[in-house]
Amino acid sequence: MIKKIALVCLLAMLSGCLTGCGSADTKENTSSLPESTVSQQEKNIASESESIVSEQESTVSEAEQSKSDDVQTYSLDEGTLTIYSDSYFDNGDSDRVDGSAVKKVVIKSGVTKIDDEGFREYKALMETEIADTVKNIGNYAFFECTALTDITMPDSVTDIGDGIFEG
Repeated sequence: MIKKIALVCLLAMLSGCLTGCGSADTKENTSSLPESTVSQQEKNIASESESIVSEQESTVSEAEQSKSDDVQTYSLDEGTLTIYSDSYFDNGDSDRVDGSAVKKVVIKSGVTKIDDEGFREYKALMETEIADTVKNIGNYAFFECTALTDITMPDSVTDIGDGIFEG
């Protein structure tokens, strides 16, 4: 939405400048140019504005990605919860997803821990893939995950808490 507004504003400003930016002198100067020159100027300005908008979109996209890395450390897509950062576990249950619909958990490379009760009562959870960067699995991490039948646990896990599969 912001991108569209910025593009419309930019095009409106450029359009205003081509028609003289409100100055009588500029209007005379522009109108005295051959039509092909004005047309070429419009094309050049349009091309430059597309380039600027493209650069802005790229910057916004990078900023959104950076923000998602800092704030949102996971994705949830069609029952698969993918965790990208230890930060997912940092704020307790308040920032975690509702586990009632999670069928699969994928813990990506870079994550080093699964906190105590990290997936407590994810009753629909059937499958978990843990990256080989995970070293610690906290107490009761998969407590009451009664549907869990398939878990990939790498050799990197050296510290396993109490009752991780209890319930």
